[in-house]
Amino acid sequence: MTLLTRLAKPIRNYRANQIIDTFRFFIQPNESMLSVGDGDGYVSMRIKEKTGIEIQGLDILPYQEYRVKGVPLTLYDGKNIPFPDKSFDITTGIFLLHHCEDDTILKEMIRVSRKKLIIVEDVFNNSLEQLGLRVFDCVENRTFSSEMPIPHNFRNLKQWKKIFKLFDLKIIRSTQFRALPLPVRNQSFCLIKK
Repeated sequence: MTLLTRLAKPIRNYRANQIIDTFRFFIQPNESMLSVGDGDGYVSMRIKEKTGIEIQGLDILPYQEYRVKGVPLTLYDGKNIPFPDKSFDITTGIFLLHHCEDDTILKEMIRVSRKKLIIVEDVFNNSLEQLGLRVFDCVENRTFSSEMPIPHNFRNLKQWKKIFKLFDLKIIRSTQFRALPLPVRNQSFCLIKK
């Protein structure tokens, strides 16, 4: 473990715990989860440790230098999830959808989920916050990969609710929080298919 990795671990644990605490109640024992846009798998590993459920990671990049052990990763094209309909009890997209050009991957997440979805996204209230999100997202994601798409399709809370309604998703709980003590707003959505 490098010095940088050791120094970053408490921050990563704090961030993962803040994220997981917003939807942990929504996960039942023996459920299966697909984590779309799993990245290095760190949040998925922490979900697995806290809940005991099995998680399958899915991403467009392998993140070989950073990837955690214990959460299998499948690579895909970023558009078509390579699993049959209703393959998982829960699908998650944690800070994923703002990296997508359109809502294709959300449709795919709905398709492979039996009932539940968990979406965690950055949100903004004004144009200054939106600009801050763009800057923060570029800096954060470029530390992992120069290949990651960054189209910055951030939405505000009202826009997310409209999208979920359009796709017949019912919000069970929506929680605003800060994954890190920074001036960035995060929103967690626990959703079920109607």
